[in-house]
Amino acid sequence: MVSLFAYNRLDLRNYVNIANVGLQVIFVVVLFFCLGPSLPLVGISYLLAAVAALILSIVFSHRVCPHLRVSPSDFAPSRLREIGGVTGWIACSQLAYLLRYQVALILVNIMFGEIAGTQYSLVITWSMLLLGLAGLVTNTFTPMSYSYRAKDDKIGLTRFTLFAMRCTGLAIALPIAFLCVFSPQIMTIWVGEEYANLAPLVWIILAPMIVRIQTSCTDPIFAAYLRVRAPAIFSIAVGILNVILALLFPVIFENGMYGVAYAGSLILLMVGVFFLMFNAHVLQMPLGTFFRPIVTGVAALGVLSIVGTLYASIILVDSLQMLVVSGILISIIYGIVVLRLVLKKDEREIIRSCLPAFASKLIPSQVL
Repeated sequence: MVSLFAYNRLDLRNYVNIANVGLQVIFVVVLFFCLGPSLPLVGISYLLAAVAALILSIVFSHRVCPHLRVSPSDFAPSRLREIGGVTGWIACSQLAYLLRYQVALILVNIMFGEIAGTQYSLVITWSMLLLGLAGLVTNTFTPMSYSYRAKDDKIGLTRFTLFAMRCTGLAIALPIAFLCVFSPQIMTIWVGEEYANLAPLVWIILAPMIVRIQTSCTDPIFAAYLRVRAPAIFSIAVGILNVILALLFPVIFENGMYGVAYAGSLILLMVGVFFLMFNAHVLQMPLGTFFRPIVTGVAALGVLSIVGTLYASIILVDSLQMLVVSGILISIIYGIVVLRLVLKKDEREIIRSCLPAFASKLIPSQVL
């Protein structure tokens, strides 16, 4: 799907991903119905879905870029080492990602048992959801970042990244604050009242994520400039440190699985600080350049948390209907405040230009 990415057809890329996930479910159901439940059939279903997604991506790629033809004679062996080196270090970064985010649940299961593991997994589910949601947004910024790199426009890339970080922070602060403030109600409605006491764990895990999500807007910078070795080495080292701290904190502070959560949040902040400074260094900008939008995002999260806490103390939110109504009400008020009072005029114009035509017509000019 490289050509779809190059032409900034993220909509078609998402169609391929949606088709892949949907076909996985369809093939599993059909094979189970015809041949009976079997674990190997799940693997076969995933394989069939991947093949179908590959065919669909080829069709879309040919439609977007019909003049592209791939031939063995076009391959340059001299570039293989360079490409292999870059992809190798990126693969190491992905391995480090597992050490930073996925190992926590395994350690909680081993150290504190299945019950604690179940409780921890409930909160991790929301963090993965937030990362996935943020990824849909931040991935749309990547082609523009590469476009600035192609023109070697470091000033333009810096300004665009600051804009992306600012908008992402203001946007993602709302769901993070909502999940944190109303975590007792969400847990009660979702899995039962006995899990409402996990609210502190939700705050520990989810609140620091705003820093990492905003920082992810800068990730295309080091990749675009092929400065992938240092981030990969740092990510592996900090991933190992995460495992060590996750083992030590519960013993030192005697706080159980909360120690694992504190370790993960500390590492997450360390990763954020490193990448903000490293990407500023790559662009030959002051090291504190990308910290300014972080302040905006954290401030938005803080204000939303305070307002949400006051709202929950005044209005009883004890049902799914009240939770939905409260979420809609807070979102509308927050959206109007951000669009009219926080964002600058040029930022609002950029956002409006990026919206689909039907969405742009629905939103009054007084709002955006």
